[in-house]
Order: sequence, then structure tokens, then C-alpha cells
Amino acid sequence: MHFLTSPFRLWWILLFTKLNAMKKTISTLSFLFLIGLTAFSQSLTFGSALIISNTPSTVPTGKVWKITGAFGIGEGCIGNYNSAYGTIRYKKTNYTAFFVDGTEVPVEFFLKSIEHYGASDCTGSSSTGDQSYFLSNASWSKVPSTTVFPMWVPAGTVVNTNGSTVKISVLEFNVVP
Repeated sequence: MHFLTSPFRLWWILLFTKLNAMKKTISTLSFLFLIGLTAFSQSLTFGSALIISNTPSTVPTGKVWKITGAFGIGEGCIGNYNSAYGTIRYKKTNYTAFFVDGTEVPVEFFLKSIEHYGASDCTGSSSTGDQSYFLSNASWSKVPSTTVFPMWVPAGTVVNTNGSTVKISVLEFNVVP
């Protein structure tokens, strides 16, 4: 009996038909998957380099910002619970920080004085205290910039710094669909 006329002929035809159908299905699914990836993927192209200060700046639509560093020193008033006083005491300090949608991102702190204040804006009567106590028991510490940068922020995010003498370096990218 010849192979093409044998009972196995039908079996072989069905097998090849199913294999071809499976190949077509796999090819179609692979093609659709690749189209889907391409349709939803985005890329970035460099736009410009910016310096942002204490004036609030909003990341424009269709762009993202990469904050790469901060420099300069602003003035502030930092609170700390001090058991010697049994309350929160505030200390004038110079520090570098920026804000992302109102949330402060500290970069570095430098003590300005050893005076402690009861008011959160460091006004009113003050008293001097042990500076080392304030440093060792503070709820903050010097934060190296390598733990903060780079920071990516999407469109619509508001960014500014903690003072007119503090600036942040930003790379702006265009989002390309």
C-alpha cells in the first residue's frame, strides 16, 4: 500500500492542517502583541536644560523633568523635640531643599545658630542650648544628594525651592508617543 493512499494519509493531512493553523494563530498573536507594545510605548527626547528657583514651576503637558541636583543655601526654621525643654524647640538653620507638589525634599542642612525658639517661625524670645544635643537628637540629619538625585517628575507636577538663593538643575524631556 502506498503512503498517500494509506489510512495514515488522512491523519497526516489533519496533522499538517492543525500545525499550519497553530502557526498562523501564533504568528497572528505575536504580531498583535508587537503592535500592542508599539502602540503603548513611549520614548523621551531631550528638550532643554533648566534652572528652577523658588518661583513655583509646573512641568508642562507632554514633558517630564529629571531633577539632577540642587545648589545654594536657603534659610529656614527646623523643629525638634528637646527633652531638656519638654517641648518642641525650633532652630534657625541654613539648608538646601526643594518642593515637589508641596512636599519638601531636603538635600543638606547647616546649623546657623545655637539659639532655640518656641515659635515655629523662629521668632520671639530665644534661649541658647547645647548645640550637640540638638544635632544628635534631631529628627533630621544631613542628607547626601546621592540619595535624592536623579528624581523624575511627570507633567503637571509643581516644583520650587526653599529660597531665592537655592536653585535646582533640571533636564526637560519631550514624551514622544
